[in-house]
Amino acid sequence: MDNEKLVMKLQETADKANSNEERIEKLEDEIEVLHQLATSVAVMAEQMKNLNNNVKTLTNEVEAIKGKPAKRYDTFVTAIITAVISAIIGFVFGGLF
Repeated sequence: MDNEKLVMKLQETADKANSNEERIEKLEDEIEVLHQLATSVAVMAEQMKNLNNNVKTLTNEVEAIKGKPAKRYDTFVTAIITAVISAIIGFVFGGLF
């Protein structure tokens, strides 16, 4: 090979090296963006986990609140039935003696 061909090959190699360096820099930037995205997704996943736990807690509390009137009604009905039965028993025993 003569000097001119060597110079051309050297120039081609230098051009490819420059092109590769630019591509590597772009890839590094993209990797940094992907890393930030992965970190953001991890944070969001943790927040969703906490939100899910909060929703479960609120659901349980709402169910407990919804159940209170039913419990009060059951207690009221039990008291009424007990009073009626007591009155009947009292009337029966009062009439016998």
